[in-house]
Amino acid sequence: MRLILALFVFVATATMGAAADPMPAAIINGVNFSELTYANGPCEGEASHMHRGYNNFYSKAADRDLTASVENVFAGRIGTTRAAVVVLRCEYIHGYNAEARLYTIAAKTPKFVTTVGTFFLTGPDTPSVQGDWIHATFARDATVTTLPGLLFVDTWDDKNHCDPRHDWTASTYAMSAAGKISRIDQWRHHRKGVAAVSCS
Repeated sequence: MRLILALFVFVATATMGAAADPMPAAIINGVNFSELTYANGPCEGEASHMHRGYNNFYSKAADRDLTASVENVFAGRIGTTRAAVVVLRCEYIHGYNAEARLYTIAAKTPKFVTTVGTFFLTGPDTPSVQGDWIHATFARDATVTTLPGLLFVDTWDDKNHCDPRHDWTASTYAMSAAGKISRIDQWRHHRKGVAAVSCS
């Protein structure tokens, strides 16, 4: 099963924005994630009201201006429920952090479920990986009829970035018959098409 799940991780997924430019409306089932107030924002946990995917504000916790943004939005179904993975980003003087959050959507209302991926970069993007440090794919595994909709999340692992064969962490999430979402599998690998970071 793991081999089949791994293949889904590498399926190309269209993203709906990047942190370098103003983000177009990311409307999923009536929810515009680029114009949403995130009560627990990506910068120091302070609230962020996004406009066109951005929020520049003064952070009391950091005692300086910070920029929060919606980096990517991935949409699909987990189980039979409409869902979205929103990658939020916070810019710092040196580097940035990114956090992938899973939301279910019902009656045009998003509900935060859990964080499915985190990443922190202590310097500028390297030539090896430019921007897309967290990937998400919603897919259906035809070999497992009891899991009609799965979520796959692939995250670059800075702690293991010198291991060219295990520098990414892939996770699989599913929804049970009772409606509970949980991680059912996780493994390390190297993401195809991405050059390994040189540690020499």
